[in-house]
Amino acid sequence: NKDAKLYYSIYDEQIRDYNKENWYFDDDETFAAMTEPLEKKIEFYGEKCGKDFKLQYTINSVTYIEGESFNSYCEILEESFGYRKLPTDIAEMNFVISVKGSDGTYSSVYDSFLCMKIGGKWYRVYSSVFNEN
Repeated sequence: NKDAKLYYSIYDEQIRDYNKENWYFDDDETFAAMTEPLEKKIEFYGEKCGKDFKLQYTINSVTYIEGESFNSYCEILEESFGYRKLPTDIAEMNFVISVKGSDGTYSSVYDSFLCMKIGGKWYRVYSSVFNEN
C-alpha cells in the first residue's frame, strides 16, 4: 500500500520536510525500500517463470521480539531516525516465496527477515538499521 501520509507521519517534521523538499526519496523509491519483501525485482521472476507468474508466500516461522530487545529497537528508531510513530510489534520471519508461471518455477528462501508493524501495517526492517547481520 503506497500511502504517503503514513510513511511521512512515521518521521518527525524536520526529516519529513527534508525528504519532501529535497526529493531525497521519491515515492516509488521510498515505498519499494520499505515494503518490497523481495531481494529480486519483479522483472527477474518474469524472466525466470514467464510474465503470467504468480507468487505464493509460505511463512516457516515467526519469532516476536519482546521485552528489553523490543524497547532497545524502539529507542533506536526514535532517537536515531526520528520516528514519531513506533512499532507495536517487531518480528523475525523466515519464509519462502514460490513462483510459478508458464515458463517454469523458482523459489527464494528468506531467513531472519526483520519486520515491524506500524499503523496496522507490516514493513521490512533492513538489518543495518539495528546494526545486525
